[in-house]
Amino acid sequence: MIVCNHCGNSIHETQTFCGHCGAPNPLMQTASAHATVSAPRTDGGQPQVFVPVRPPDYQTSPLPPHAPTTPYVMPSPSTSTRRRGPSGLVLALVCVVAVAAVAVAAYFAVSSGRGSSAVDVSIDAAASPDALAASMRSAIKEGRLVTLGSNDAYSFYYRLKSADPQHRALAQASSAVLPELRRMGEEVLNKRLVPQSEEIADEDWEKALRIFKWAHELAPSDTALEARWKYAEGELALTQGRVEDAQRSLYTATQVEAGWALPYNRLGRLYGEKKNDHRSAIRWYQRAIDLNPTWEFPHNNMGTAYFNLKEDDSAIRCYQRALEINPRWARPHYWLGEIYERQGLKSDALREYQTVSQLDATFKPSVIEAKIRRLQGY
Repeated sequence: MIVCNHCGNSIHETQTFCGHCGAPNPLMQTASAHATVSAPRTDGGQPQVFVPVRPPDYQTSPLPPHAPTTPYVMPSPSTSTRRRGPSGLVLALVCVVAVAAVAVAAYFAVSSGRGSSAVDVSIDAAASPDALAASMRSAIKEGRLVTLGSNDAYSFYYRLKSADPQHRALAQASSAVLPELRRMGEEVLNKRLVPQSEEIADEDWEKALRIFKWAHELAPSDTALEARWKYAEGELALTQGRVEDAQRSLYTATQVEAGWALPYNRLGRLYGEKKNDHRSAIRWYQRAIDLNPTWEFPHNNMGTAYFNLKEDDSAIRCYQRALEINPRWARPHYWLGEIYERQGLKSDALREYQTVSQLDATFKPSVIEAKIRRLQGY
């Protein structure tokens, strides 16, 4: 038996604490002083009781406000405790096979593409600037300047610019492609000036946008290229139903090159066809006519604006002026027929519709045939 240092009560040697006051056994306290880690105790001298805490269920526990919804991923075991089992061996074999397959595919892709554009397909996102420059030169040499894919000079140019803005091949591209880009872009725009090709496919406008964007970058001081870039941007926006974007781009084109009639005429059509604002459309058409009085399109379009406003006399004058410029154009004859039919002038309307069918059998053939038959009394 020993005596408690705190209250003098007798304590058996095997007791950890005094049964009277709770003070620690002096012998146990001495032994614990030599222990590596002392047992933590409360302020009252009693030992703390540690209850194992179950880790939270990260799949079902409610998330706090603004918490990311990424599922919790349990950390991997340490290297010292990780075991290599059959699953690790299988995974390693799969990785080896995959790497080998990619290497073989790349080899045959390069081998089969030597001397052709197929080699460019193997250029991936991690290609070096010099590899991108080589692909760009190859695309230029083969005439693949601008397409709707990613294997053209346009795509390689912008990837190279992103990878190395100072690469010498970027400056060299200007003299190599700028004249051809001008020609390609004007070829698309000229379809807007010829009645038989007035409607242009959506893909053409997307291609024209790339052409003029690249050309403007190569010659940033050329306002004509900038205006054409914005015009193509507006046309593409219209095909995609983005009327307000189209309006901004077309208006920008008129500000960049104020003497170019094409965007003014297109703005007139936008206001008339998309906004049903024919008065504003007439003002845009008039500006286009002022700039290019011998262009038949704005005269015809202004006539249609007056037609929708039921101002027939003004409409007739516009259509007749369009026909003075281009007597072989069927469209103004159609609208003249509509006006005469609305006015009850059946013989005049019949004459105009018959003229339409003679000039252009592809212009509203079923509509024209039905009108002629009705006016002839069939």
